[in-house]
Amino acid sequence: DDDFEERKRRKKFRERGVGVNLGVDSDEEIQEEDSDYDDDDDEDDLFGEDDNLAGMDDKQRAEVLRLKREKKKLAREEKRRERKGKIEAKRKAMLRRAFEPVQLVENFCTEKDDAIRMKDSPERFYDWLEGENNPNVRPVPEAGEPIQIEEEEEAMWIMGKIPEIASECYSATVEALAAPKENGESDDMSTEDLAEKKERAIRESIAHALRYMRRDKLEPEFIRRYRADVVSSPAVRNNLYRIMDEDAEWERMVEARSKIETILNELNDEVRAEEDGKAGEEHLLKLKEQLTMAQQRLENTVKDEERVKVELQGLEKAKELSADGDKEKDDDDDDLFGDDDDEEDEATKATKEKQKASLQSHLDTITTLLQTQSEQVARLDAAYHEAEAAAAATSRGERSNLIAALSKKLCRDKLWHYRDYNEYVSSILEYRHVMDIKGYLNLIKEGNQAIRKKASTLGGASSSKSSKDKNKRSKRFDWDLYRTCVSEGLRDICYRFVLSPFRVGIKLEETHNKNGFSYERILPGDENKPDAGEPRQWMTPKIEDANPQEFASELVGSGELVLLSTARDDADWQDNPEMNDPLKGCRYVAAMELAHEPRIRRVLRAIYRSEAVITTRPTSKGLGIIDGFHEYYGLHLLRNKPVKEHFPMDAAELEKRRARLNAEEVKELDAELKLKETNSCIQYLNMLKAERSGDISIHVHLPFVGDVSGNDKPWYKCELENLGRDRQDVGKFMEALERVYFPADNDTDEWNDERRKILKMALVNYLLPQFEAETRRDLKDVSTKVGVEAAAQTLRDMAMEGPYRPSHLLGENRFIVPTGDVPIVGVCSSNDPKDGTFLAAVNGRGELTDHLAIPGGTSITSEKIREKVITFLMQTRPAAVVVGSGAGVGCKLTARRLGEVITQATERWNNRLIQGQDEDDEDFEARMQTFRLMHSNIDDDDDEVWKCNVDIVDDNVAQLFGRSVRGKKEFPDMAVNLKVAIATARWAKDPLGELAYTWSSASDAGVFGTEMLFLNIHPLQRLLPKPMLLREYERVLCDVTASVGVDLNGACTYDHLHGLLTFVPGLGPRKANNLKQSVSRIGGVVSSRKSLLVKRLMGPIVYNNSVAFLRIRATDHLQDQLLHPLDDSRCHPDVYHRNKWAIKIAVDALELGDSASNDSEDYAITALRDVMQNSRDEIERLFNATKAEWEAHYGPTFNVGAWDPREAVPAESWRDKVEELDLETFAEMIEENGNGKWLTHLTMIKWEFRLPFEDPRKPMEPPSGENLFRLLTGESDVTLCPGKEVTGKVVKNGDFGSQVKLEGDVPGFIPLRNLAD
Repeated sequence: DDDFEERKRRKKFRERGVGVNLGVDSDEEIQEEDSDYDDDDDEDDLFGEDDNLAGMDDKQRAEVLRLKREKKKLAREEKRRERKGKIEAKRKAMLRRAFEPVQLVENFCTEKDDAIRMKDSPERFYDWLEGENNPNVRPVPEAGEPIQIEEEEEAMWIMGKIPEIASECYSATVEALAAPKENGESDDMSTEDLAEKKERAIRESIAHALRYMRRDKLEPEFIRRYRADVVSSPAVRNNLYRIMDEDAEWERMVEARSKIETILNELNDEVRAEEDGKAGEEHLLKLKEQLTMAQQRLENTVKDEERVKVELQGLEKAKELSADGDKEKDDDDDDLFGDDDDEEDEATKATKEKQKASLQSHLDTITTLLQTQSEQVARLDAAYHEAEAAAAATSRGERSNLIAALSKKLCRDKLWHYRDYNEYVSSILEYRHVMDIKGYLNLIKEGNQAIRKKASTLGGASSSKSSKDKNKRSKRFDWDLYRTCVSEGLRDICYRFVLSPFRVGIKLEETHNKNGFSYERILPGDENKPDAGEPRQWMTPKIEDANPQEFASELVGSGELVLLSTARDDADWQDNPEMNDPLKGCRYVAAMELAHEPRIRRVLRAIYRSEAVITTRPTSKGLGIIDGFHEYYGLHLLRNKPVKEHFPMDAAELEKRRARLNAEEVKELDAELKLKETNSCIQYLNMLKAERSGDISIHVHLPFVGDVSGNDKPWYKCELENLGRDRQDVGKFMEALERVYFPADNDTDEWNDERRKILKMALVNYLLPQFEAETRRDLKDVSTKVGVEAAAQTLRDMAMEGPYRPSHLLGENRFIVPTGDVPIVGVCSSNDPKDGTFLAAVNGRGELTDHLAIPGGTSITSEKIREKVITFLMQTRPAAVVVGSGAGVGCKLTARRLGEVITQATERWNNRLIQGQDEDDEDFEARMQTFRLMHSNIDDDDDEVWKCNVDIVDDNVAQLFGRSVRGKKEFPDMAVNLKVAIATARWAKDPLGELAYTWSSASDAGVFGTEMLFLNIHPLQRLLPKPMLLREYERVLCDVTASVGVDLNGACTYDHLHGLLTFVPGLGPRKANNLKQSVSRIGGVVSSRKSLLVKRLMGPIVYNNSVAFLRIRATDHLQDQLLHPLDDSRCHPDVYHRNKWAIKIAVDALELGDSASNDSEDYAITALRDVMQNSRDEIERLFNATKAEWEAHYGPTFNVGAWDPREAVPAESWRDKVEELDLETFAEMIEENGNGKWLTHLTMIKWEFRLPFEDPRKPMEPPSGENLFRLLTGESDVTLCPGKEVTGKVVKNGDFGSQVKLEGDVPGFIPLRNLAD
């Protein structure tokens, strides 16, 4: 049989060896003893049952045999899959036994790594889009669909959450109101319409950005650079990561909203059930009917689930059979470039994949529906049995009385309104406010459950659910007293003399926000009620003709008011404390429900945020050590600093500040407010640092009433008892609450005192502690966010530092004479005389070529060592020597001595072919012979002038590499200082590459980038959450890497450059490692971007994200191949492979006319190179012209290095051929043809013709001045200032004073007149 022979052939030629982890057995060595060829018995069975075919005609017999064959084939495939799964499980078990978990993580051998590699999606989107098939996540509209209402709502919410986008929107509105109409705008369009148009463009930018990320799976860096025509707002493009974060927050809020709606529906169902309970048996029949229908729906859903699973299994089997049949075919097709040879097969596969995805999504929906329906059946079953038990235990009259008493205790109309809260939930835009509603409704539910439990106990009814929960304790044990009070009917009593909390909340909100309230207000859904619009509903009820004591005594006498405490046996009844205050429990219930009402909390929280202050006090430890020179000085005595300075300004107040300002003034105001907020948050982080060290304590509170400190001691030494919440000024809170809580037509002082006690209890006991905790939490969160942004900005500054540019190139402009790949020597010296000094030479790609070790305690100036260093330098001939700053002040001496040696080495090299005046021919020839023996790789005809200089650079990253796991792996047998010297040279060549290399090491927990936490990036980084900090670091490196680009072949060849691939959009650690291995399998070099997809090195989505950031540069391996010039540019293949627009621009710029019809790739490459050469010549012409014009006016003071053609040259000065084209018209033609908006791409083509992959980083500047002093000594003006006590060591006494050495090897001098006798 053919299938048997095929399996046999595969087994014969299957590659044998070890698994991916080198040491794990291969498939053949670990598979089970059962063979792949155990189907002979099955074949015998297939043809050995001919008796069953008797009586059939040939057609029926053939059909039966065919069906049996298919059945057997499917059985064999199932066995193969099971066997393959067992083999894989055994391999994974052997991997776990053979390697440490961190090794599996670093080598990407976990199940998650396999899933990420196989998924054609950006690696950084894997967790974010993990729930894309979740039915709770809203579907993403298809391309071209208009913006939906939900997207519009989210975009508005996000715009208000990100200050930069909100500021751009406001500035756009101001500009639209002030500026005249642009061309193409209708004269009938008002300025308000123009402002709305600009605001709508910003909202659409947010919505389209989210669509690109969710539907097309495009990373933010790709959208920022290649979808700017659609995402037109600059602020939106600059905050795409923030938009991702806020989108997740929006999803969380929407989910919380849905949960609130569920709770509201449950409460509403309970009310309806109670109302229906008056009908007795009708209610039982209705519950039974609902339960039967729910069970039927559940059974139907189970059947649907089984059917979908069967269909999915059928598709999987068909796919595997098709894969076996097509395995030997050459399906190297690619619809991106139009070379698809099997379109029908691909269309069929695409259809099946789409069908499979649809079925999988449907299965996920059914699973969620199944869970929901199961819960509904369980809830209805419990309700039915409970109602049945209650009906059996009580008569109709008793049940009616119980329901009436229960309804009276529940006070539903006093606590919540279904339609009103539904609308309020829909309008909420803050997660905290949603959780306020949840807390309030949960409180009501707890109270209602306690009331029902008490009623069922008194009625003699018991249900399975009640007996099950009889001994079950509530999760909120602090609500035990509340449940007890409510179950005793105190809720009904308290609302006889106070207004219901939800009505108080509505009145307070409208009074606070709208400065007034209409007592004729009608709640939603109450329009047809008889008492709709009745003002008395909004008035506080009053007790006539009785004071609180008389009212309570009457209720106690009637048994309606139950006292919760009893008198002692040896005490008189009048001595019972509750008899002196019988309404205490009622006030407690009212205060609890008032303090949890969401609208009340929202308004009072805003008042608290505007009034609260921060005060710091030194602890006993801080009093002893904090002086005028301490780092916490000034932080320990803060008094009443407003909390609002740490948060964005309130919208209403900001609107007042912005009034009558133009667009530029608005931007200045926003920048000023942002700086003030940032400084306050950084200050709070320092306060947290001081509090963590035990030096100060932080207090968030309202201003105190009166003087809390005594006359005999300062305020910061007063007792903590004097700082209680009862001493805080709650006047504004009480004023706002009394206005809506007290009766409008006044009441007696006794009853108003009762209401005032409720308000005071709600504020002091519940709201103020919660608001204080929330504010401290918010302060920490916002300060942490600002601190993370500050640390990320510092890392961005480090990453945006360009390669070191040797001094002999500083006289040339980098756009005219690029730095290129120059060899550099790195130097690492040490303060410890036992450790030697190492010189490491690296070539243009960062590979170690040679090194020199200078023994510890040996000076470079000694004759023997000097000659060794000169010989080493002449053999390597670096363009620069960089000395790491790790040795402190001694680095300056090392750099100065090396400078002298370098001068001698360069002179000796450059004069090697010149015969000295005192040197005869024989001596000259002998010297040359000796020179040739020492430098055998040097040609006598090489007349290149060698120039070299020495500088000091920061070796913070290099010191980390020398002591890291990465250093041990790459250079296992080398000294630490030698590895530091190598990393120092690499840092000078490419700081971004070294930072990316630092990220590539994983921690024991499998987290990448943890090594970066050991870098001294920001002084407060130890206070910041590590996951949050690493996430921001990763985003910064992604942004900078996308701006600079990555040499693909170099990154796949050299380990120290491979880390850059991790931060290419679309890739990540796993996909980058997989790409490196794939490139190695095809020969170690990639000749074109197109081959990445043709050779299936990555999927279409990952390719689309990453390809424009990958450079194909000319190398020795590619010198015989014709490289596409735009493969080394920022242009996406969409504009020069798929659409050929770049080629058309080049042809039109060169005015080649009809020859443009030539489709030859060689012809297109020639045209591109010609137009790019023309643009490069134009840049040189512009530079020379600008320099000549400057020097004609100001003399030879032109800053050659600072000239940038993008910024220094106006558009009308360009004279290259591509400038003559009208790209805007070309973009309009493309859009009219239905191909979308491409203007930014066409503009990019023009600039890439001029400056292909121009490096945006400015060359590294060696530290100098204060920066160099801080780098070498670790001191600054703050840590080393006049008047501070320091310790040091006297190293020499002289006639005029003493030389000393301070900490950090800082040299100092004490004049003789300042020395004590």
